[in-house]
Amino acid sequence: MMIGAALIAKATGFLGGKWKWIAIIAAAVALSYVKGCSDGKSQVRAEYAAKALEDAQKDREADALAAKARLEDADTIEEFEDAIVDSINASPDSVPDAASVALGCERLRAANVSPLPASCD
Repeated sequence: MMIGAALIAKATGFLGGKWKWIAIIAAAVALSYVKGCSDGKSQVRAEYAAKALEDAQKDREADALAAKARLEDADTIEEFEDAIVDSINASPDSVPDAASVALGCERLRAANVSPLPASCD
């Protein structure tokens, strides 16, 4: 018991001056401030990271939707192309229509072909 009392007496003797208490309190306040600042930064960083993860998830969902839309568009375009090719192939090849004949005649006249076909008269 005597050793404990001697330690307490030495500790109170060491901390007896007012300036030492002020220094200890100032150090405790400074450490508390630093700890509070670091906790705030960590929380902000965690919020930014959570927001970034949320944004990345939304981006992945939008990419998936866009890929699905591109596939649907590609199928639609292929169907239209097939319909156009089928309609072109459905017309007879032996007799050109009047618009094709007129266009051909204009091209021959522009090229200064002297004996024009009878259909260009």
